[in-house]
Amino acid sequence: MKHRFLYFAVAAFAMVSCSQDETIDINTGKGISFRPEAHAGTRATEISDNNLTDFWVTALQEDGTPYFDKVKFTGSNGSSYTSNPAYNWPGTGDLTFHAFYPSVTDLGGTLTLDGTAQKLEGFTVKANLAEQKDLVYATAMGNAADNEESGVSLRFCHQLAQISVKAKSSSKAYTYKVKGVKIAEIPSTADLTAFGQAPAWGTPSTNQRFTSTLASEVTLTEEAQSIMLTTDGTAMLIPQQLTAWKPATDNTNDEKGAYLGVYIQITTTDGGHRVYSKSEGVDYAYACVPIDTKWEAGNHYVYTLDFSNGAGYVDPEDPDKPAEPILGGAIKFTVSVEPWKTEDSGQDITMG
Repeated sequence: MKHRFLYFAVAAFAMVSCSQDETIDINTGKGISFRPEAHAGTRATEISDNNLTDFWVTALQEDGTPYFDKVKFTGSNGSSYTSNPAYNWPGTGDLTFHAFYPSVTDLGGTLTLDGTAQKLEGFTVKANLAEQKDLVYATAMGNAADNEESGVSLRFCHQLAQISVKAKSSSKAYTYKVKGVKIAEIPSTADLTAFGQAPAWGTPSTNQRFTSTLASEVTLTEEAQSIMLTTDGTAMLIPQQLTAWKPATDNTNDEKGAYLGVYIQITTTDGGHRVYSKSEGVDYAYACVPIDTKWEAGNHYVYTLDFSNGAGYVDPEDPDKPAEPILGGAIKFTVSVEPWKTEDSGQDITMG
């Protein structure tokens, strides 16, 4: 009897950024395999065709009952992805597959994949950036007659938004030294009510702040550079419309608006006068700006903070001067020149 083993061939991996959509063309073969034509994932948390080593699959029969549930499939770029033990194709009938990464344990919350719903309830973003994982999902249908030899094509889609922060300055008057960044007051618990290329997320709650501290300070130049620790990767956060912090009316941020904070030291280039932070024994303090972006799933949002003409606001958590502008406008002078006056001294001087 011929054994009909179940295996997959991934047809494409959806990789989307703010500026472009990248689609990976695949040559199908036995087992799940990747033939990438786009870049590999360059961040520790971003899943791409080149670094997906395993994922989990639920297979549903035509009546909606599971053929197998949340089974791990393992492989690598250019090879077949198989399970252990291997599952054979049923003799007749279609199977519907729901594939996901990371594991149920890493996801947290309650994952449901059945004939009526595919959802993740109570998902909470991990507080430590280095522990956050890209959440990807794919679905497909197959049967023995069509897919025993060719495998099943999967197209994975990102379910979260990716966030990174850079900074720069072309100012010759000030020197900016940066030691880290925080992404603050971000609602980070929600239900994913439907997976897909455009996943349906419920309204997030439970604000968190995410910090990344550099191993050594960087001095800003006119070229934008990352101010996040490399081993932290990037932030993987819930897609949503942010509500910004309002420094002018809510200096202590009681309404919990979203903002970015740069852990920074500012000095004058000539003279080395410490402008910020000036607290005794404190070398750095957060310079903050509000953000109100609409984050969408599958997009990578790169915030580049330009300190060339300003430095934002004092951290709303500062007990002394919350939301105070760190630098005012450019120093200007108003100059008036008095005209020369001709006046007789009243003295005649005889020479000799």
